[in-house]
Amino acid sequence: MKIVLDTNVLLSALLTPNRKASIILDKILDGDLEIYYNEKIINEYKEVLSRKKFGIAKAKVKELISFIRLKGIFVFEYNESKKEFVDEMDKIFYDIALSKDSVVVTGNLKHFPKHKKVMGVDEFYKKML
Repeated sequence: MKIVLDTNVLLSALLTPNRKASIILDKILDGDLEIYYNEKIINEYKEVLSRKKFGIAKAKVKELISFIRLKGIFVFEYNESKKEFVDEMDKIFYDIALSKDSVVVTGNLKHFPKHKKVMGVDEFYKKML
């Protein structure tokens, strides 16, 4: 299965091991799930995961980004929706998921339009894993 992973899920996975978000990340690392990405997403991952307040080692962030680049699926083209977002950065996750007939997995459903291709961590975990 291929997914688009919102940054907050990735962050949660790194900060809280042995929880649903970290199990999703483990499935990605094990090759059971594939992740769509583009440069905007990579840049958001790097920027957020590198914030000092989270205390994630730079080497760990670099290793994870390298893994995503190596094993993930780079999206060159996608359809842009006309939806408006509170945080415009969330739009790229949504647009890629819909363009690739995939799902976006997020820990913040209120930032996304209600859509069957937008799943919270709990829903994705129950339905897909």
